[in-house]
Amino acid sequence: WSCAGHPVPAFPLQLGDGEPAVEVASPAGVPALAGRILEMEDTRSSGGGELDRLLRHREPGIRRRAALAAGRLGDPSLVPTLLDLMNDQEVEVRQMAAFALGLIRDSASVPLLNGLCKDGSTYEQCLALQGLMFIPDLEPPSVVERILLDPAQDLLSRILALKVFVLQAPETF
Repeated sequence: WSCAGHPVPAFPLQLGDGEPAVEVASPAGVPALAGRILEMEDTRSSGGGELDRLLRHREPGIRRRAALAAGRLGDPSLVPTLLDLMNDQEVEVRQMAAFALGLIRDSASVPLLNGLCKDGSTYEQCLALQGLMFIPDLEPPSVVERILLDPAQDLLSRILALKVFVLQAPETF
């Protein structure tokens, strides 16, 4: 599916060959790094700062996969780097960073995500709403309500806003 004309990819697993992570200049090192990221997820460890370094890797696919791993690990120490990734040049990296911020459920990301909901493009609103969907006890939900109630908003933004609203205030339904 897509949001505002941008493809919204599934979250594919990129399997590596299980070799130790080795930083090399050629793309040949990418599968090993992806394998290392999976290993960190399996051991529920951010590798003593290694995952943070991979979030800053020059290859967008590694940054994207590292962001998903950061979210799955739920490590709040990675929130500042994930917030930085919200300005990445690659759409898929920004999307995964927003998703990861939601999975971590750290309130430090709420101001940025709310700002994107309020002032961002339709696509940025979609990214931000995906992140906000998982963060408990949002106060105030006015940014989400504004998107939900504004008929001029993109349909997908309104659907995602409804989902966030229902998750945050189920007693109103």
